[in-house]
Amino acid sequence: MRTLGFVLVYAKRYVKPLSIATLSMVGLVIVQLLSPQIVRRLIGAITAGGWTDASGRLVSQLVLALLAIYVARAGLRFLSGYMAHVAGWGVVADARRAIYQHLQRLGLRFYEDQQTGQLMSRMVNDSDMFERLISHAIPDTLVNAFMLVGVCVAMLSMNWQLMLLTMIPVPLVILAMRGFGKYVRPAFSKRQKELAELNAIINDNLSGIREIKAFTREDAEALRIGTRIDRYRDSLLNALKLMAIFGPFVEFASSLGTVVVIYFGGRLAFGQVLAVEDLVAFFLYLEMFYQPIRVLSNVWENVQESLAGAERVAELLNEEPDVKDRPDAVELSGRARGEISFQNVGFRYSKGDTVLERISLNIPSGSVVALVGPTGVGKTTLASLIPRFYDVCEGSLLLDGHDVRDLTPQPASAGGHRSAGCLSLPRYRPGEYPLWSS
Repeated sequence: MRTLGFVLVYAKRYVKPLSIATLSMVGLVIVQLLSPQIVRRLIGAITAGGWTDASGRLVSQLVLALLAIYVARAGLRFLSGYMAHVAGWGVVADARRAIYQHLQRLGLRFYEDQQTGQLMSRMVNDSDMFERLISHAIPDTLVNAFMLVGVCVAMLSMNWQLMLLTMIPVPLVILAMRGFGKYVRPAFSKRQKELAELNAIINDNLSGIREIKAFTREDAEALRIGTRIDRYRDSLLNALKLMAIFGPFVEFASSLGTVVVIYFGGRLAFGQVLAVEDLVAFFLYLEMFYQPIRVLSNVWENVQESLAGAERVAELLNEEPDVKDRPDAVELSGRARGEISFQNVGFRYSKGDTVLERISLNIPSGSVVALVGPTGVGKTTLASLIPRFYDVCEGSLLLDGHDVRDLTPQPASAGGHRSAGCLSLPRYRPGEYPLWSS
């Protein structure tokens, strides 16, 4: 899975709730596997003879056991669902913190061509998809795989030939899931991109509503926003159309198993090869057998959506800050005196011609200097180099005789994994979880 490791790195802090959720789901599977056995015993007792005191005691015991199963099932469902959400939304919150911290480390060059709405969409909407992966997709996959194994064992113990016949539709489902992953993830990725574009345009227009009104651009901007809304709707409907095709196909394929059991199981029952209670229990187990397959088809949708969002978040976190300290950079000891020296400084933006060229200037500490000149000569750019909004392209900028690239911009305690009011987060490192393919 692409970028799966990148998402799971944030789940390390939530091993405890994830473990509780998974164990609860396993217990839920075990409890559910007991229900057909109770029905099987009841039908076996009915077909064995008439009503006796022993039969009455058996029915009472089976009713109490079934009631206990239902109570345990309710409690385990609550525990598994809640703890999974605790882990899922915790992962989302940590990922959002890490994304924001990463955005703060990026230089102003990065923001020159970025729309605020785009960045907000990646931070909020795309990271929101992580919850589906952590809370639903991964636990459901593990638990339903366990249920498949348990149901297969129970069905094999009753009649292995009939059990193997029920496996006939499974290859169809597997082929459908492979084709689904090939076409649906790009559709979900396109939907996320269209949503980001819509958020970006709405944010820009609302921020610039004064200018829109001043130039009477209301109708034109309403048309532009309406076009983006339609594009997002169309991308969403395209993804949902693929889901609408996939779901009924899985339902149909799983129904073929029931047809097989009715035909062959009925013949075995009439031939006294298979007991009636075993046939009834087999039907109950058959529904439990194909239920995980149907669930896994829905899980596959969550996986595709989550990984599409993870790819967009990973692309953002792969952006490296253009303002970097040198490997041997040190923290400035004590308070800076404030002497600033430009030595043959040259600078250019990512797009455009050179703005500053061979600038040399010495500003003593405690002095006040005014930069005067016509618009566009680089006054703001020169001032922006001092707080390191940008790094010089040529030459050097000195603070108290030290090149600013040899000094850390802040104490290590504020720039590492922990800062005031923040949790210690599993920080993303560019290249550690690249967009690989398996």
